[in-house]
Amino acid sequence: MSPVDLQATVANVPPSGAQRHEFPPPRSLRQFDPENGPSGFVRRPSWGLWRWRFAYRRTDTFTCDADGNSGASLKPQAYSLSESVSIAALLDRGGVGLIVGPNSGIVGVTLERCVDKSGRISDDAQRLVVAFGSYAEVSPTETGITVIAGALLAHPHAALRRDRLRIYGVDEVVPVTGWRIPGSPTEARRIDTEPERLFRAVLS
Repeated sequence: MSPVDLQATVANVPPSGAQRHEFPPPRSLRQFDPENGPSGFVRRPSWGLWRWRFAYRRTDTFTCDADGNSGASLKPQAYSLSESVSIAALLDRGGVGLIVGPNSGIVGVTLERCVDKSGRISDDAQRLVVAFGSYAEVSPTETGITVIAGALLAHPHAALRRDRLRIYGVDEVVPVTGWRIPGSPTEARRIDTEPERLFRAVLS
């Protein structure tokens, strides 16, 4: 399905949600294919590591180092994709992702609790995918979506966590699963609007 078809689908989603995307059964993160994920970043040394951690009464992903350590002051080491995949294979409950920073030109937004057990994506999540017009995939929880875009914004944006929304800030690693949502672009396309402002415009 092309991005144009996706937009048409979102515009005509009935209240029952009968016409929604479905994605194939996800694979283990330890089997991440280096050729998957947003094209344009595959060969950049912009990759870092993350792992699961229980915090704030929920399980969430946190940026970590090669030993699996995480912390508010941690600045991720940048690796090539092949290097990060090799290290992540040894991590307990971890994976690879793209580092957000003033020089990386990467924006990442995750909306959780928008993919049901059958793989159907909610209306608001579909609208978010269309609005960003960039690479989108199923998040590591398998119940959310992550949009990864390119951006040259005037000011680095701060991290934000609110209800189901997470906007990744500078020096955070955006987890990449490679479970691309059918119909979304294969590449991380550029946006010229602050991600929080774009998110509010779409879902307000």
